[in-house]
Amino acid sequence: MIRSGTINTIHELSAQGKSIREIARIVGIARNTVRRYLRGKPIAAPRPKRGSILDLYKGQIRTWMAEDHLYNCEVMFPRLQAQGYTGGLSTIKAYVQTLRPAKVGQYPIQRYETKPGEQMQYDWGTFHYEKEGKEHKLYGLYIRYNQVHPFGTESPLAHLASV
Repeated sequence: MIRSGTINTIHELSAQGKSIREIARIVGIARNTVRRYLRGKPIAAPRPKRGSILDLYKGQIRTWMAEDHLYNCEVMFPRLQAQGYTGGLSTIKAYVQTLRPAKVGQYPIQRYETKPGEQMQYDWGTFHYEKEGKEHKLYGLYIRYNQVHPFGTESPLAHLASV
C-alpha cells in the first residue's frame, strides 16, 4: 500500500506527459503498480468471515447453558470431544464468555466478628516524630487486639514518642 502523496505524484507526472516507466523510476515503485494507480485502484473488498471450528457445537453449548446452567468450560470440553470436537479449550472459553450473564451489583460483605481478645490486627509501618527539633523515623509493628484497648484511651503513638 502506498501513501496518498505518492498516488498524487503519479497522477501529476502522468498529467505532465511522463511515461509509465519514467514515473516508476522517479517514484521508486514497479511499473505495474503505477499502471494500477493510473487506472484507478479498485477498492479492496472485505474478506468473507471464516467459520469457527466451534460452529457445529454452539447450539449444544447454548442448550447446556440454558437447561443445565452449565457454564464450566472444563466440563464442556470432554463432552464436546466425545461428540467429535477437535478444537481447543480456549476456543470454548472465548465463546462461553460472550454468553455468560452480566455480573450485577457486588457480592455482599460478610462481617467476621470475634469475642474480645480472640483476634488481633497488626500492621508494619513507619512512624515519624520530632525530638529536639530533629525529625526522626521509627519503623515499628503496631498490634491492636480486637475490641480491647491495651493502651487505654491514650493514642499508641504517644508511647512511641517517648522512645
